[in-house]
Amino acid sequence: MRAVVFARPGPPDVLHVVDVPTPEGAVVVDVVAAAVNPVDVATRSGLIPTRTPAVIGWDLAGVVRSAQRATGFVPGDRVIGTTAQLGTGIGSTAEVVAIDGGFLAQAPASVPLRDAAALPLAGLTGLQAVRAAALAPGLRALVIGAQGAVGQFAAGFAARSGAHLSLLVRATDVATWRGAVEDFGYGAEVLTDVDLKDQRFDVIIDCAGRPETVRHVVAGGTYVSITTFALPDPGDFTLHHLGVEVDAADLREVVRAVDAGEVFVQPVAAVYPFGEAAAAHRRVEQGSRGKVLLVPDPGATS
Repeated sequence: MRAVVFARPGPPDVLHVVDVPTPEGAVVVDVVAAAVNPVDVATRSGLIPTRTPAVIGWDLAGVVRSAQRATGFVPGDRVIGTTAQLGTGIGSTAEVVAIDGGFLAQAPASVPLRDAAALPLAGLTGLQAVRAAALAPGLRALVIGAQGAVGQFAAGFAARSGAHLSLLVRATDVATWRGAVEDFGYGAEVLTDVDLKDQRFDVIIDCAGRPETVRHVVAGGTYVSITTFALPDPGDFTLHHLGVEVDAADLREVVRAVDAGEVFVQPVAAVYPFGEAAAAHRRVEQGSRGKVLLVPDPGATS
């Protein structure tokens, strides 16, 4: 089968499509699409060290080819999942992936299977960030970067908490998000940097790597960051640096929320064949608005 591999860290051009053995395991999935996440860019570039050569990628959507009975999956199941490549050594950008069933969930019915590859890691991170924030009715909460892949999930899950919610987005995304707030019944205020001024919040969830916004958290408040490389200096607040955990129950909750229309999921921005993986990575490095996917090359066999 074919997979996107890098033999050494470096710029996007280190990515190549090569033949690798077809894997076997508890659940074997024919991959329909794999997402390109910031963690993939950081891994490929060497910012996050990993053993090479390696197949790149965490997120996937596909169809089960074979499965052990104990996993609960059967051939033909449409699934999404995340391989947690840094921990497992299993990359998602391959024609076939073999993975433990605990890394997968049935795909949402309301999203095309290809596009559902954009959901797993972002959804898990957004859900777990809101859980770490311990939101409750009456608290003033701010989600920074709600227009991003993780932020859109954090906004949706935070809206269910009963907290007084504000969403910080880029000025160019205000109209989109005001429409989403109304359509999804979030009951949230949409803000830009200009609107923040001297506002203070009991809880801030930073999904955009903006540690300077810590000045807007009250003394004794909580600041949750999903970004390893952009953390605020310690202060009179509780800092949670979120390390996402792959959890099947949480993945199923992401799917449930998507199908229930509880989270606003923006359209996929671009789709590239495996053979153009370098271009896909460059697009993400340059700050793509919306998720970028990689799909098996047309006519390829596995």
